[in-house]
Amino acid sequence: MLPGRDAERARIDRLLASARAGSGGGLLVLGEPGIGKTALLDDTAARADSFRVLRATGVELETELAYSGLFELLRPVAAGVADLPPRQEAALRTAFAETPVRELDGFAVAAAVLTLLSEAAAVRPVLCLIDDTQWIDAASVAALAFTVRRVESERVAMVFAAREQDGTSDLPRGIPALPLPGLDGAAAREVLTAQAGQELPGPVASALLRAGGGNPLALRELVGSVGPEELRGRAPLAEPLPVGGEIAGIYRRKLAALPATTRAALLVLAVSERAGPEQLLPAITALTGDPSALDPAERDGLVRTTPSALTFRHPVLRSVVHQEATLSERKSAHRCVAANLPAGQAEMRAWHAALAAPGPDETVAAELARTADLARARGGRWAESRAFELAARLSTDAEPRAERTYLAAVAAFRAGRHSIAEQYLEAVLALTTDPLLRADAEHERARISLWRGRPEPPERLQRAADRVAAYDVERAAKLLAYPVVGLGASCRPAAALPYARRAWELIGRRAQPLVVSFKVAYILVMAGETVDGAQLTAAATEVAEGTDDVTALAMLGPVLGWLDRSADAERVLSRAVELCRADGDLWMLTNALTNAAEASRRAGRLDQALVQADEARALAEQLDEPVQLATAVAGLARVEADLGRGIDCRAHAEQVRRADPQPAAELEVTCAAALGTLALASGRYQDAVDELAPAVDSLADGGVTEPRTFAVEGDLAEALARCGQVEEAMRLVERLEAYGRPRKAASVLAVAARCRGLLASDGEFEACFGDALAAYGSVDAPLEQARTLLCLGERLRRQGRRSAARDHLRTAWTMFEQRGAAYWADRARSELRLTGETLQRRTDDPRRQLTPQELQIALLVADGARNTDVAISLFVSPKTVEAHLTRVYRKLGVASRTQLAAQLAHAAQRQA
Repeated sequence: MLPGRDAERARIDRLLASARAGSGGGLLVLGEPGIGKTALLDDTAARADSFRVLRATGVELETELAYSGLFELLRPVAAGVADLPPRQEAALRTAFAETPVRELDGFAVAAAVLTLLSEAAAVRPVLCLIDDTQWIDAASVAALAFTVRRVESERVAMVFAAREQDGTSDLPRGIPALPLPGLDGAAAREVLTAQAGQELPGPVASALLRAGGGNPLALRELVGSVGPEELRGRAPLAEPLPVGGEIAGIYRRKLAALPATTRAALLVLAVSERAGPEQLLPAITALTGDPSALDPAERDGLVRTTPSALTFRHPVLRSVVHQEATLSERKSAHRCVAANLPAGQAEMRAWHAALAAPGPDETVAAELARTADLARARGGRWAESRAFELAARLSTDAEPRAERTYLAAVAAFRAGRHSIAEQYLEAVLALTTDPLLRADAEHERARISLWRGRPEPPERLQRAADRVAAYDVERAAKLLAYPVVGLGASCRPAAALPYARRAWELIGRRAQPLVVSFKVAYILVMAGETVDGAQLTAAATEVAEGTDDVTALAMLGPVLGWLDRSADAERVLSRAVELCRADGDLWMLTNALTNAAEASRRAGRLDQALVQADEARALAEQLDEPVQLATAVAGLARVEADLGRGIDCRAHAEQVRRADPQPAAELEVTCAAALGTLALASGRYQDAVDELAPAVDSLADGGVTEPRTFAVEGDLAEALARCGQVEEAMRLVERLEAYGRPRKAASVLAVAARCRGLLASDGEFEACFGDALAAYGSVDAPLEQARTLLCLGERLRRQGRRSAARDHLRTAWTMFEQRGAAYWADRARSELRLTGETLQRRTDDPRRQLTPQELQIALLVADGARNTDVAISLFVSPKTVEAHLTRVYRKLGVASRTQLAAQLAHAAQRQA
């Protein structure tokens, strides 16, 4: 029984009941040391009799070992690894160093953990208890955080316990917190009575309660530190008592009373508690000369011993032992542990040797650098960074120190520790004079700055490129590519062009390296230099498809769309998404999905666009990358505008505009485009002008002359025309025509012709709309074509030509309906009614009843994918797929995959 914890136990009971019923989840128990987190986990394990309980505990000095926490947690179900899908099995075996090392992405491991727990839970509900999460290695925490968000359809409960406000490790985010406060007076008194084995006199109890501060461990330790006569009130309490639950002070007193050899033995245990007795006892003997040195601590209950483990009574005691030792004593302990670890624990041995080193030692540094390489190959990026950073400090020469610091920075960035990565890069620039390494450091710093939404000053990168150009032109070109992207994101391609052209010249106007050419192509097209831009885009796309470069494919896709190559854009982006899924690269998958959603939107495949955009948003939220999240949400808002999901669109646009850091100009324009389209479709023309006019002006000011990048000029022209601002609308139409004619840009000319049709006289408008529809014959833009038919039908109806108007309006209404463009469909329906058309009752597309994830799963299953294949592709468990599929069947009224495929195929045929 846990005094004073009824509410917390009830909260955990609800979690267990839900998981038992097939709806899993997690809790994060937070509290100060000694507050009872471990006791609560123990109590949970004891009461979870129907669950298979898996446990892991973080160790403060062993956070550098990638996946050590995960290995401890999953060891009881390790036999199930052999039954995982091959890629997932390989990922876990590599993470646990069971197979030869290969390059591994951490999310591949996370997906494997999810499947493994799901399979175990199919036999018996699973309860994962993770204690001292703040000391679990970062790679394990990332995998577990990924998993806990995806067990909503599993019989899996996960309870994490961690110290509050502890910055030593990232804690799982996005799960409910369960704070543990101090015990109230009655519960604290109950703890004292139980520990003392008797009812304490009032003054004694009051003094201990005051000193214990409601902390259960402090209360128990205080009872143990007071003599029998003092407890009975027959002798005064020793002064001063530790106040406010200062447990460390209690333990310091206990340590001070132990023999020096015992304190040394405890230090060996403190620096390597994860090692077994077969390694620890020889190390203790080597350090102290006494095989029984640990016995006094065992008699005092400070350590627990079993045939397989030696552990401290509480983690606070381990911390106190470590803190009380001198630096020299800690190094001696590490040295003895390193000397007694077997060859199979090379990583741990390298760490202990490094921590034991009295000063720079190249042999030790090189061994630790090899450990870093192993950590990288297993996807443990933070462990890799920590190893390289310590190896750098142990390096005897400046250049190896600088190179290892650089590698530590790269790994820290991949681990999400951006500020630390930037600090390391500053150190590299201070350490080295090597022009190539300095260029690499500048390159990495530019990448991090761009990722964080605050690009490096272009002038600085220009100077860095100039310095390295004499030694390596490709490095110089790569540096210049960063201001190209940064200025492009700021919608300032005119300012970016000099950097783009210089970078392209440096690589001989070729398509390789792709890291340069695709960025140059992007800015050339945005700036309206479509001859060079189109040629370079075609060449770079060919190279990218041959090399499966997902970064290049993801960025080239939109450029292909701008050039009216929509089918190629969708194909390239589909390939990028496929590659990211296969590699488990969620970082790039988020970007690829965002761009794929825009390509699908432009092609009128709004259901597919919604699925892609919503998945990108969900992934970006999990990755906790603000810039990626803002980009994904802005793209989602644009899709929602076309679908007529006004509430969602406005909420998401507002989310982007309130984002921190402040979103780049391209996201501001994307949000304005979404809100402008929404207003235009719903007949709020002045609202559309208010959103779109500033966006169009900012694009013009920055030199974005390619109208297809954001496709806002045509919407603004239409809104102006409908507001009666004819001259302003005509200026935009003429600008579009002047751009489109020499470049033969069919979609630009089509939009211009449609808008001219709105402005033309009664005798001329039909020809204008005819030109627009003819241009759309060579462009895959069904929504734009339908809008043109709507505009034509409106003009014909107002001219009194109702019969002619009906044909165009009916076609427009059908096209909008089939694609789910609700506001536009309503507009067409209203116009049809004014012509006297009697509409049949609307038949809802079955896909409208599904959530984005349900629709995504339904489409994959209808295409023939098995549940396991869908689960692997979407980074969820097969059970989650099954749960979603059950809801899909119920909503659509089907009973088999065959019926599902037939219904969705019919809906898709209607949309074609």
